[in-house]
Amino acid sequence: MLANAFDLPFRSNGVDFCYCYHVLEHVANFVTCVSEMARVLKTDGELYLSTPNEKRLLLYVLSAQKEKLVTIIQRNLREWIARFTRRFSRERGYHTGFAYADLSSILSASFREVSFVTDLCTVYIANGSAYLPFVKFLSWIRALRIIAPSHTVYCRKPFRTSAWG
Repeated sequence: MLANAFDLPFRSNGVDFCYCYHVLEHVANFVTCVSEMARVLKTDGELYLSTPNEKRLLLYVLSAQKEKLVTIIQRNLREWIARFTRRFSRERGYHTGFAYADLSSILSASFREVSFVTDLCTVYIANGSAYLPFVKFLSWIRALRIIAPSHTVYCRKPFRTSAWG
């Protein structure tokens, strides 16, 4: 089903679970999109969301299985240059994503419980690779939420729409 993210075709409090994987960075009015997901979720509904980390050190890391290393390095270099020249923006076609604090604020406006599970997901993805000890170290010093390629968030219990609801 194809639907408008600003006007989901579901009744309020009618959905158990929403899955939003790398969508918000492409939506002009992401606040409305988040509040619309909160609207359709049941009181005990859950949202799983992932979006690029605006402050990431590297992106396209997982593409290493599909693309040549030189291609990944070139893509990351283009991003770094865009950052340093202040051209890193959605309007210029970059997958900028969100900074941790900004995403937390956006989600907290619609959800009572917002849990970042970025560290767990990143360690899980790195499991079995040569990078695992480094990723675990970054998790231990609480640096993954800053430099991880993506934020992964689990949200529960949208706020009630009224004091009586």
